[in-house]
Amino acid sequence: MAPGKPFKAIIIGGSVSGMTMAHMLERAGIDYIVLERGSEVTFNGGASIGLQPHGLRIMDQMGMYEDILKTTTPMALACHRLPNGKAFARSEFTLEIEERHGYPILFFERAEMLEILYKHLPDKSKILCSKKVVDIQSNSEGAVATTADGTSYSADMIIGADGVHSTTRQAMWKIMEKTEPNLVKKERSSMFSEYACAFGVSIYDSPDEDLKPGYSHINYEEQRSHICIVSTRKRKFWFLIVKHDKRYYTPNIPRFTPADTEAIIHKNSDIRVTERTTLGDLWKHRSKCSMVSLEEVMFNRWYEDRLVLLGDAVHKVTPNAGHGGNTAIESAAVLANLLYDAKNAPSGRKSLTHKGLLAVFREYQASRMARVANACEKSSMATRLQAMDSMLWKNLALRIVPALGESMEVNAASALIIGGEPLKSVEYKGKQGSIPWDGWDSAQEYQPRKNTFFTGALQSRRFLAVLLAIAWALQHQYAPPAIPVLQHTDGVGMEPYLSNNKTGAFSGWLQEYGASTMPTNPWNTLESSVQMLSIGVILAVEQFRGFSAKKHHVEYVF
Repeated sequence: MAPGKPFKAIIIGGSVSGMTMAHMLERAGIDYIVLERGSEVTFNGGASIGLQPHGLRIMDQMGMYEDILKTTTPMALACHRLPNGKAFARSEFTLEIEERHGYPILFFERAEMLEILYKHLPDKSKILCSKKVVDIQSNSEGAVATTADGTSYSADMIIGADGVHSTTRQAMWKIMEKTEPNLVKKERSSMFSEYACAFGVSIYDSPDEDLKPGYSHINYEEQRSHICIVSTRKRKFWFLIVKHDKRYYTPNIPRFTPADTEAIIHKNSDIRVTERTTLGDLWKHRSKCSMVSLEEVMFNRWYEDRLVLLGDAVHKVTPNAGHGGNTAIESAAVLANLLYDAKNAPSGRKSLTHKGLLAVFREYQASRMARVANACEKSSMATRLQAMDSMLWKNLALRIVPALGESMEVNAASALIIGGEPLKSVEYKGKQGSIPWDGWDSAQEYQPRKNTFFTGALQSRRFLAVLLAIAWALQHQYAPPAIPVLQHTDGVGMEPYLSNNKTGAFSGWLQEYGASTMPTNPWNTLESSVQMLSIGVILAVEQFRGFSAKKHHVEYVF
C-alpha cells in the first residue's frame, strides 16, 4: 500500500468469528471491511451456539453480554442417560463453573448471536453482503480479494473467517505450492470425518417435566449419541450424532441432502431424549434442521504472506464439548491484540509492514497452537465417549467417568476456561469468579519435593492412556469379558452402577466387577489388577489436582 495510507484489513466471511473480528478491529482502531457471500448477515441458517465463560467475558468487554443473556437461560443441570432414557448421572457442574469464573454457560440460537453482533457494530456500511470471493492475490505490496460480481477490494491483510471450506485457505495453498508442496499435499488430505451430525431446533410446549429451561440431556449409545439442550421460549436445541461406516478424508467426506437427513432421523427416531421423550417427538415439532459431516482438523499452517485464518477455517472441532465458538472468539482476540500492539508500537505504521505482519502472524499461531490443540483433543474425546466408540470408551462412559464425580467434570472444564486472553484495546471490567482468570497455574510456589517417575506419571495423559489400552487389550484378547455387555433397550445388567450417588456408582461397579473376576483364569486376575490400577491413577490425579488447588487457596468440591 502507498506510504501514509491507513492500514486496512479485509475479513472474508460474516460468520460469528468474522463479525467478532470486525468488532475487535473497530476497537483497535484498524480500518476493515467484511465480505459476506450471503444476502444478509443475520441469516436464519445454522442452529445454535454455546458460549462458556472465556468467550462470554470477551463479549462482555465489547458490551454484548447482557443482550446475549436475554436470549436464553444459563445451563443448570446435565443429565447423562442410557439408551432406555434412564439417567445414570446428573451433574450441576455448570453452576460451579459460574461460581468459579463469574459467567455461566449459555446456549442460544446462532442467528441471534449474529443479530447481536450486527446490531452493535457502529458502522454497518463496512459489512458488504452478496460478495462471494472467487479470487485472492497476495504479495509484498498488498492483498486483493475479487468477488463474483467482478469487484476487487485491496487491503494490507486478509483474514479468512470463511469456514471449513475456506476460500482463503485455498489461496494460501496456491501460494505455498511453490515453496512447500509437501506441506500443501499433507494439509489438503488431513481433514477427516468419522461422524455426522443432524442438528435442529424444536419449538413446542412439552409436558415432559425433564424438559425444563436450563436442562441438558446427553444420551449415550454405541456408534451414536444425542444431545438436547432446553432453552427459554419453548426451544429445544438438539444434536443427533451418528458414526460413519468408515473414516473419510477430504475431498471424499459425505454431504447430505434434506432427503438424506430425514431418512437418517427416521432411522434413529427411537432414541430416548428422556424417559418420556424421543427424538421422533422433537422431529415432529422442528422449526429447522440440517445435517453435516463433522470434520476434524487443526492445520499446521495458519497464515501465508498477507493471509491469515480464523475459526473453523483453521481449527475445526466436533460440537459435543462446545468449544468451537469459544475457541474462535479467543483466537480473534489474540490476533486483534497483536495487531493492536503492532499498530501502537513506537515505530508506529512500520510495525504493520509486510515484515511486521509476518511476525504478528507467527506469534498468533505460536501462542494459540497448544490451547487450540487441547480444545480439539477434548472435543474429539467427548464425541467418542458419548457414542461409546469402543469397549474402552463404553467402560469410561458408564463406569469410570461417573465414578470420578462432578469435580472431575468441573476441573476439566475449568482447565480450558482459565488462561484465555481478553482484549487489550478495551479496559476489562468484567465479572470475576473464585478462580483468577490466570488460573491456579499462576502460583508456582508449590513444587513436589522430588520429581519421581510416579509423580510424573500421575500428571501424564499418555501414561493413563497406555494403562487403559492395556486393560482393553487384555479384556478382548486373553480373557472372557470381565464386565458384562450392556443391553441397549431395557437396561438389564446396568443397575449395580446406575446410581446418582457418586460413591454408590463406584461401589456397585466394584461388587459386580469382583463377582465376575474370580481367579479361575490368571488373565482375569491380571486384567483386574491393570484396570484397577488405571482407575486408581485417575483418582490419584484428581486427588493431586485438589491438593495442589488447596495449596493455592483455590477451593474444589470433592
